[in-house]
Amino acid sequence: MSLIVAFIPQANIAAQEYMPKEKTSIAWSPDSTRIAGTYSDSTIAIWSVDDLSSPILTFQAGLADTISWTPDSQYLIIQGANSGNDGLLQMSVTKWNVATGELADTLMSFQMDTDFEFNPYGYYIFPTMALDSTATKSAFSYRNGTVLISDGTQVLHLENDAATNSVYRMDWSPDNKHLAIVYGTGDTYTIQIFNVESGELILTILQDLQYYIIDMDWDSAGNYIATSSSRSNCCSREWSVGIYNMDGDDSFYWDMEFFRRDIADYDAQVAWHPSKFILAMSTQDTIEIYDPDIDDPLFTIAVNEARDIIWSPDGTRIAALSSDGTIEIWDISL
Repeated sequence: MSLIVAFIPQANIAAQEYMPKEKTSIAWSPDSTRIAGTYSDSTIAIWSVDDLSSPILTFQAGLADTISWTPDSQYLIIQGANSGNDGLLQMSVTKWNVATGELADTLMSFQMDTDFEFNPYGYYIFPTMALDSTATKSAFSYRNGTVLISDGTQVLHLENDAATNSVYRMDWSPDNKHLAIVYGTGDTYTIQIFNVESGELILTILQDLQYYIIDMDWDSAGNYIATSSSRSNCCSREWSVGIYNMDGDDSFYWDMEFFRRDIADYDAQVAWHPSKFILAMSTQDTIEIYDPDIDDPLFTIAVNEARDIIWSPDGTRIAALSSDGTIEIWDISL
């Protein structure tokens, strides 16, 4: 299949013109009109997607690692964590008015003493938090292989060797019925999928190529989960992408072995199209868009170390956040 190049660079902006810190993640508003970005100094900036020459709003949000929009595009939900020299871990989930940059609500805020957070093998257990799409429930990894649901409805117990490993990330399915939990240590990482209501473990994902899991994303129907993972040897870093079927029966594993190449540490991202079985993935210098049933990419876009990639809600455009803090948007015709 011949390579189809069909993208239109719309605009870009160098982050250092406005902020001293690089952006760390971006989120597209559900009404498709704005993009929000976080900076490593917890500054939040919002741009119009039709004009990236200057942000329309900036504000400080305290703890800010990940961001998402409320369905009405009126607020940002910001989640953050910080471990200070005092041995206390602070975590919060806050809600911000995107018209004024003012704090609208604190959904969750707490601190805990991290001194005792070690497993029996001496590894440090760093708590991880993930908010569901309704911004009403959070999953919180705690102690050895235990995940709590913040509304008190459930405690999830990771199985096998999970008690000796740290939970690195968690992702809710689009319908908030399932939770994917990544845990591991060294060069072996596992994903376990739970039914949140029943607490039942429905699938364990551990493949030969699942080393350090960089990114993970559910498709819009909640039927598949895509991961990017990497490992290092003496001279290079290798990357692979896998897709897994959530029915738990002969899980479909799509392995991009031929797609391996050197990449910058932790830069490879995966992002499902909002309505089609189409997956975007980033390498050190490209975004490549695939139909998993076809070997060759549908589109290839040149980028500079994409730290984050997101589709517009209608699936007609894709935005990339580069390592130099630049946001670029392309029109995509599928």
